[in-house]
Amino acid sequence: MTADPESPIDRAARVVLAESGTPGLAVTVVQGEASFARGYGVADCAPRNPVTGDTLFRIASATKSFTATALALLCDQGALAWDDPVRRFFPDFVCPAPHGADELTIRDLLCHRSGFGWHDPLWYNSPWSRRALLDRIWRIGPAATPRTRFLYSNVMYILASEIVAEVSGQSYEEFVRSRILNPLGMFASGFRPELESGSARPFGRSRDGRVERIRQGSVDKANPACGLACSAADLAHWLRFQLRPGKAGGRTMLSEKNHREMLLPHIPIRPEEAPRIYSFFGERTRLDCGLGWMLSDHHNWRVVSHTGVLPGYRAHIAVLPEAGLGVAVLANLNLTWATEALVYTLLDGCLGLPPKDWIGHFRLLAESWAQEASQTAECSSKPAGKPAQALNAYAGTFVHFAYGDLKVRRSRQGLTLSWANYRGRLEPGSENRFYLRGLNCPLMPEPETVEYDVDARGRAQALTFVGQRFERRPALKAKHAAQ
Repeated sequence: MTADPESPIDRAARVVLAESGTPGLAVTVVQGEASFARGYGVADCAPRNPVTGDTLFRIASATKSFTATALALLCDQGALAWDDPVRRFFPDFVCPAPHGADELTIRDLLCHRSGFGWHDPLWYNSPWSRRALLDRIWRIGPAATPRTRFLYSNVMYILASEIVAEVSGQSYEEFVRSRILNPLGMFASGFRPELESGSARPFGRSRDGRVERIRQGSVDKANPACGLACSAADLAHWLRFQLRPGKAGGRTMLSEKNHREMLLPHIPIRPEEAPRIYSFFGERTRLDCGLGWMLSDHHNWRVVSHTGVLPGYRAHIAVLPEAGLGVAVLANLNLTWATEALVYTLLDGCLGLPPKDWIGHFRLLAESWAQEASQTAECSSKPAGKPAQALNAYAGTFVHFAYGDLKVRRSRQGLTLSWANYRGRLEPGSENRFYLRGLNCPLMPEPETVEYDVDARGRAQALTFVGQRFERRPALKAKHAAQ
């Protein structure tokens, strides 16, 4: 496993880079005593900086394994236990009954069985602190009965990080740096609001398929879920740490007991619950969720892995403990199948398995997803319809007890919607449905659908936005308004 330009790793990486149209890739392979870390393509097209093994990429949701490790370290020192209830740390959180959230444990947060689902608009580019947005989410309560199904949740990892801070007396970011990154020799890695010059810059695809530079919004509040930036060279240390449980610099950093606990299956992931996530892991016979890791198999080898997707970045990290093999692939383009195709190509090569066309496999998957997205966009891009009511009927202030105020205003150009730090325009679809455009939020579809409930008098009484129902705020009476 050498850095020879003609090595199988180099050849595979260059083929995937060219076939996928990804600007840049970084690859890490650790097998036995050998390790490999190298970059391909460009980190930025202007100027054209080549990717190297030291180029930083955001690893997105692969950050979750570091957050789970932070809790494992605190378990080792007796500061907490996996099955400690969340209410031990935050007794002031109030959740409506019936809910089941009062009995949620740290373990539940880390394996996505809390019942809390997608509330990402509350943290992405939002005005609220971590504690404030968690309080809001707790008031909503779980979307499903806790411990009954897998329901992927970034916000529960934010909650887990607040437990780290509460118990350790350090910020989550400082704890990870001082207790994980530095001891492992991952000195270049960390949480940065903006990646400095020389790091991989984020790219996206335009509607016509062109690859172009994009601007990434702040993910600081969700650092514990998706904010870590790493290089291929630093990830070699992380992979070796996973292959030699708990060892760093010749000493035990994490007990084998708690490392093993992270890799136990805590809840199965069924295809119907998370079809996209399920398809990221090759041709597995099972997929379970551990603590900060996804657990699957590959040709009867146990695979511990996690993927990551953020606007402008993609990552896939996989460890095969019994094979003594670890692979990580990073990309600076989110809409790419390159990371998955290259990881499984490298796993097959390192394991001596018969070659499979993983490029074709994941390209077909990506094309089917793109077709679904295109059909959705086509439906919402039809000429504007005629709303059922006059536009003034849809204007007003609408309130959600946790998401706060949402304002719809009437102007000469039509209707505009504002919520948190977001602004967009509402275009009529059909009847009482509108399409929200111009939000510039990559976590939400473009356009986002807004549905109104209208009373018998033709006045909008509520609307549904990002899956939440906002009720119209009653107008103040004139005599009160004058006071």
